[in-house]
This record gives sequence, C-alpha cells and structure tokens, in this order.
Amino acid sequence: QPFGYLITEKEYADYVLKVQWRWGEKGPAKGNWNSGVFVHVTGADKIWPKPIEAQLMDGHAGDFWLVDNFKLTVDAKRQDPKVARHYYRMKDDVEKKRGEWNQYEITCDGDKVRLVVNGQLVNEGTNAELTKGKILLQSEGAEIHFRNVELKKLAK
Repeated sequence: QPFGYLITEKEYADYVLKVQWRWGEKGPAKGNWNSGVFVHVTGADKIWPKPIEAQLMDGHAGDFWLVDNFKLTVDAKRQDPKVARHYYRMKDDVEKKRGEWNQYEITCDGDKVRLVVNGQLVNEGTNAELTKGKILLQSEGAEIHFRNVELKKLAK
C-alpha cells in the first residue's frame, strides 16, 4: 500500500530525467517491493496507462516493461520467455542496499530510450512507437521515496 502514481501535467520529448529513489521500511511481507518510472505516458488516466516502464522492482531496477502493448525494439535475447512485454536489464548488482539512495538516469532521445542505474548502463531500446508523453512516478505496494527529480531538455 498504496497503489498509485504521480504524473506530470505536460508531455515531454527529447530529455534526460534524473531521479533518486530508495525503499522505505513498509513493504510486502511476501513478494516483491515494486515501483517504476514511466515515460511516454499517453491515453486515459488509469492504472496503468500506456507507457514504457523503467522498472524499479527491488533487485530488478533497469528492466523494461512495455505496458498496454507499447512498442519498443529491445534485444530479443533479453526478452522474458514467460512475459513478452518484459525485457531484462543487461547487468545485475547495480542497486544499493534497501534504504540507500539510488540514481536513475533515463534518456529519451527521439525514438531511443536508455536506462542508467547508479552510473551503469542497464537497458536501451529503439523504435519507440511514441517519442513524447507524460512522466509518471509509480507506487506499487511498497513504501518508496523519490527526491532530486531533474528534467533537462536535450540540445538538438
């Protein structure tokens, strides 16, 4: 608890988003501590809208989830064999211990999306079906804290 999100009022394109996160003390007794940062959010205000999710699940920060059939080309070798819309990150052990601050850097450059966790490239995709949209910070059942949210337009 709680399940929900904070979402921008405006749509954004061609930017670098930096956001720090850490897990709080309250989370599920069993199961995963889960959250995410969504980019290129469009459509109705619902749980969950159509975007690319930059996963923040504890132990899986940097995975891609393509919500509501969002189209993005990602290395097929990293596709989850059980869930077609899930793509694993390129490397593990990039997150800090629960309770410590982590840094996400998400670059949306045209139809390309690139995820960096704590300074390490962990995922990238191309041919995004949408190149702009709202930005969303998700809460999915565990206490999570966000801070130092920075949005910088890419020079074109």
